[in-house]
Amino acid sequence: MAAALKRLVVQVLLPTLLVPFYRFWHGKLRWPGAGLLLHRAAAFLPGLQSFPLPLSDGASIRVDFRDVTAFSWQNHLLGDPYEEQGLISAILRRPKAKGVCWDVGANGGLFSYLLAKRARPQKIEFFEPQPYLYKMAADALAPFPFVRGHNCGLSDREGVVQFHVPEGESTKAHIELHASAGQKLKVKIETGDILMEAGRAEPPDLIKIDTEGHEKEVLSGMARVLREKKPDIFLEHLSLADKEMCNLCPDGYRMFTVSDENGILVEGLRRGIGHNSAFLPEEKGR
Repeated sequence: MAAALKRLVVQVLLPTLLVPFYRFWHGKLRWPGAGLLLHRAAAFLPGLQSFPLPLSDGASIRVDFRDVTAFSWQNHLLGDPYEEQGLISAILRRPKAKGVCWDVGANGGLFSYLLAKRARPQKIEFFEPQPYLYKMAADALAPFPFVRGHNCGLSDREGVVQFHVPEGESTKAHIELHASAGQKLKVKIETGDILMEAGRAEPPDLIKIDTEGHEKEVLSGMARVLREKKPDIFLEHLSLADKEMCNLCPDGYRMFTVSDENGILVEGLRRGIGHNSAFLPEEKGR
């Protein structure tokens, strides 16, 4: 009896008290500190490691408060500004956002979710190799019939590779391994060209890439896509040096920096104004 009561408290009662407390403390009062409490409690409360969050479109996702992705979704539902608001604002201004969009490195699906709601594009193809995050994204995006998920990463070759997920930081997961704490996974990788040629993904009009330093391989694996479709490309440049960024910009494209503040595009690489870049096809006659 005592053991059953303890399980009830640990698995049900405490999680159902701590999450509303966080919503009140962070969401209503806007005071700091509750996130750390929730994160630490999740280490020993199983109920916080698979907690249901209902979304406005009738979908529901399960999040693990040991990981930062859970807070991204929860804080979005509390009305916090989206951390990639500049990026999505820039994309929404592009006419190609109404076409076929590829979200490469979709994480828990929040970016694709907002793009689906705000742009209502012809198609979203999202790619996420981590099974836990892929399931989260697929559940969140289930209400949108124009969205298709791929539980794989994009690279310059096909195969299976080892994937490193830093503890509690799934947004920083990457193919390159480092000697640090975290989970090691075997994940599937594909190339954009093969997926397009095989008809398993529709040719993109716009591509968003967030792969923690693997951007070069992603673009190398879609050389035909870039040559034939000339899609708009948006990518995070935090993991890339200036020279790498300049070499990465495809022929026939111009490089811009995306303002974190308002999504305005400024030509060249200007790290002081934003952490994302855009490679946009040169206009004819220029």
